[in-house]
Amino acid sequence: CQGKSLGIPWVATADLLLSNLCEEVGAGLYEMLPEVRAALVDCLEHDSRFEMRRIRAIAVFLSTYVQPQLNSDNSDIRDFAQAQNWLSTAYLRPEQAAKELSATLANAFQKKSDDLLRVASIVSALEKPLDDYPDLLAYARGMANYAQGNIEAAQKAFNQLRESAQSFDFSSEGIPLPSNTQQKTEIY
Repeated sequence: CQGKSLGIPWVATADLLLSNLCEEVGAGLYEMLPEVRAALVDCLEHDSRFEMRRIRAIAVFLSTYVQPQLNSDNSDIRDFAQAQNWLSTAYLRPEQAAKELSATLANAFQKKSDDLLRVASIVSALEKPLDDYPDLLAYARGMANYAQGNIEAAQKAFNQLRESAQSFDFSSEGIPLPSNTQQKTEIY
């Protein structure tokens, strides 16, 4: 990094990928556990040798790497590639990621798609790069609860969202809320 050796042994990559910190999700394709990834990103961000420029470089690499898989015939590979693409976009262009993710959540809800919980989970996993979009994060929490049948928790999340609505106006963006969570209720 910056022309200086980091002193990492050449077997470190294999050791990491084969450890219980990662999971093989496809042939030669590994995914790091979300908690581990978040901790490592935090370390990168606070290490003066790396900081956000290294995170952005990794995001560019990830985006380039997954582009071919976005058009895969295999829907599982395509979904995984899309999640990784949103991850890279969240670090490179958070506003674009927030708009795409909110539209995707709304679309999954309107089509009564099984993707609702998957997309809501992706948004939740992107909390750090999307922390400037608390309404999107609250919307995703509400939709995840709704998809899991936890209407009371969904209603609470949507009520908080209706009260704050800082990032963007959901009604003007055509972002729907489930009708059985429309009633504002007092939580005691």
